[in-house]
Amino acid sequence: MHYAAALVIEAHGSPALREQVARGEAVATLAFSEAGSRSHFWAPVSTATSANDGRVRLEARKSWVTSAGEADVYVWSSRPLEAEGVSTIWAVPASAEGLSSPAPFDGLGLRGNASSPVTAEGLLVDHGDMLGADGGGFDIMMSTVLPAFSAFSGACCTGLMRVAVAGAAAHVGATSFEHLSGSTLADLPTIRAYLARMQVKTTRFPRCSTTR
Repeated sequence: MHYAAALVIEAHGSPALREQVARGEAVATLAFSEAGSRSHFWAPVSTATSANDGRVRLEARKSWVTSAGEADVYVWSSRPLEAEGVSTIWAVPASAEGLSSPAPFDGLGLRGNASSPVTAEGLLVDHGDMLGADGGGFDIMMSTVLPAFSAFSGACCTGLMRVAVAGAAAHVGATSFEHLSGSTLADLPTIRAYLARMQVKTTRFPRCSTTR
């Protein structure tokens, strides 16, 4: 989530924010999903309106923000401020007044990722915090965020699969039947078949390699 958000910041953020992220001083995340539009993340129902002091007021109920409460900056979607289009994207600092996380993450899967709802009530940002053009959020989501997000998600899932196979193989190889003179679970053809199926399905995905 950080890297997907960082790509948007690198392409459209202010020099100061880009430098913060590049130096590792700010962790970013995406704040797209909303209670109102459910899984249609590209169509926010949250609003951006002009405030009396010249800034922009954001109001939203984000339903799922990974690293909520942990990230330093949210790459945030709203309806456009004035322009035509589906959405506009903003850089919202986690310290902004009016930002809150009303409930802790309570779901299956990667429980340590702090994916929780986030609410904005009267949150004020500057016009300079807009990432890209007003109304241009959909294009940024499709051309910058989605390709990277898909690749990163695939790499993460493939890694989890490989670790799961290795862990399962180690377990059955080290777990023995005491009444069968040290015979292990791995000696059972049914279990070997299950592991083989896991391995075959896992190796259908290419391994990511790096050069050091």
